Amino acid sequence: MPTGFVDVTSGKTVIGTQYQKRGGQFYSSSLDNIAAAGGGQGGATLLSNSINRVTTVGAGSGVRLPASVPGASLTVVHAAITNALTVYPTGSDTINGASTYSITAAGAGVGVVVTFFCTSAGIWHALKSS
Repeated sequence: MPTGFVDVTSGKTVIGTQYQKRGGQFYSSSLDNIAAAGGGQGGATLLSNSINRVTTVGAGSGVRLPASVPGASLTVVHAAITNALTVYPTGSDTINGASTYSITAAGAGVGVVVTFFCTSAGIWHALKSS
């Protein structure tokens, strides 16, 4: 399981798989063309980047957030034309107080963007674009 970005200047670890520094600037990671997987929380595709664009969503499939770390944030773009995308937290973490979060498909050419952020251990909040 990914352990997170490592800030090379301070040694702190945050959500994601890589944290790149170029020319004095830090950049977060992103991944395109993610396929959601089925089977509930345990079978869902683990998200390991800061920005995640999900393009394949079969019926009943989903993605899973990494373990919560206070101050972490992660963005999911649901770019599939059909089927709702279920987002699961890891373990006993919650999203807006619940064990799942559903992102409804918006149709062709439209991506629904949801940013998940953690305010304290075990608690994710979801902020959906309008």
